[in-house]
Amino acid sequence: MDGRPVMAIVLTAVGLGLGSVWPVATDFGDPLPDLSADELARFTAGRDAFEEVETAADGLGPVFNDTACARCHNVGATGGGSETLETRFGTLTDGAFDPLAERGGSLIQRDGIGLQGTCAFVGEVVPAEATIVAGRRSTPLFGLGLVDAVPDAELI
Repeated sequence: MDGRPVMAIVLTAVGLGLGSVWPVATDFGDPLPDLSADELARFTAGRDAFEEVETAADGLGPVFNDTACARCHNVGATGGGSETLETRFGTLTDGAFDPLAERGGSLIQRDGIGLQGTCAFVGEVVPAEATIVAGRRSTPLFGLGLVDAVPDAELI
């Protein structure tokens, strides 16, 4: 990579008026400095939702890896990576990776909400069709809000 995509993001951030925040040091997971009251409220609401522990009554399930997003994205701060390995799977079809979406791929949801009425929801297992199985740590999500704020046309 020659750096152009990263430069486009930085230049666009400057063009969006975010350039003044780049030199200011913040800790991972902290809001950017100089946010308006509305922006800070939106950041806080998003972080609270990300950290909220959910139950089946809240809409969790029927299968999942943990009861809050922040339980798998927490190394460094809320929104970080993970010490836990998740299981990914797929296969090669005509020389291309196939995540076996029709089989629930590519991420195994290891837990289930249990007995609900007459149905028992348990964690998933790697399907027999999978020829590729790998452990992977949850990726950090820091900065994705800034990237998402860049118009697609700017990145293209």
